[in-house]
Amino acid sequence: GIALPDLDGRGGAHVAGLRIGSGRDFAVYASAEGGPGEIIRSTDPIDFIPRPAPVAHVREAYGLVITGESMVPEYKPGETALINPVLPVMGGEVHVFYSDLQGEARATIKHLRRATATEWLVTQHNPPKSKPKDFSLSRKEWHTAHRVFGKHARL
Repeated sequence: GIALPDLDGRGGAHVAGLRIGSGRDFAVYASAEGGPGEIIRSTDPIDFIPRPAPVAHVREAYGLVITGESMVPEYKPGETALINPVLPVMGGEVHVFYSDLQGEARATIKHLRRATATEWLVTQHNPPKSKPKDFSLSRKEWHTAHRVFGKHARL
């Protein structure tokens, strides 16, 4: 399964035994390119930032730093996608899809056109060479979809 932030139930997280106050308790994960249009998500958060208001009470929400250019211009490398895994999966919205490969959290951020019983029908704005703009992901392989609700631009 996908490792989510280790929260203590009070809105803060433990890092090396220290409780991070509620002002900076929103976990942000790094990513590295893991193949055309795919990324590998870091196991542990690389940063904690002030929690965005739309997820003030959603402990499971997190950020993911974007790597790769498949979703440019909507999501550029270095920007942080803001993710609320509690929101229902919806066509017409951007999601991060997860698959496990040898214990790594493989991920891909794509625009979901619609879901079928067996596939996610997705779109990428800027496909890697020789890849289509519209394609499908197997729900058996890409078992988890977390909805993106916003982003933080690069600093």
